[in-house]
Amino acid sequence: HWFSLGMAPLAGLEHRPFSSLWYKIGAAIFEMGDQFYNFEGLYEYKAKFAPQWQPRYLAIPTGLSLPFILVVITRLISKSWWGIFSK
Repeated sequence: HWFSLGMAPLAGLEHRPFSSLWYKIGAAIFEMGDQFYNFEGLYEYKAKFAPQWQPRYLAIPTGLSLPFILVVITRLISKSWWGIFSK
């Protein structure tokens, strides 16, 4: 039997010297973004259940569209603009 705990956004990103800029930004957000979203707390809570983590990827076109796409996804998950900025 199995069930889904959902995702743990940005978990597993590590600071590596030759990582891409977006990879480094994602790792920094995971480590320092608790004022916006409890990334580490969510990951630690779900890790208690010893899940089998599977990576998920987001494929987007190159360029500066990544920030816009991430804001739109965040808004969809939060269900409103206000939900993005409130805990």
